[in-house]
Amino acid sequence: MKGISNIYDVYDTIENKYLLQGVSAKETEKITGLPRNQVSRYAIDGILYKDRYRIVNKDDQKLMEEWNRVRIIINPKAKR
Repeated sequence: MKGISNIYDVYDTIENKYLLQGVSAKETEKITGLPRNQVSRYAIDGILYKDRYRIVNKDDQKLMEEWNRVRIIINPKAKR
């Protein structure tokens, strides 16, 4: 949708730290070289770019955190 921009974090799995936080696909492309039209696909599928960088969509991350919170409320015996 025009005008809506996803915000991403880029996690370096080798250095165990965030390379980028709260950036657009364009900024992700500049720093990592991953084409901006592929950034969301890597985030959705959980694919490591160059076997090193994990792309995380901030909106998806918030949704998963909320889901984990609610599922524990619904079923306290659920695994964390």
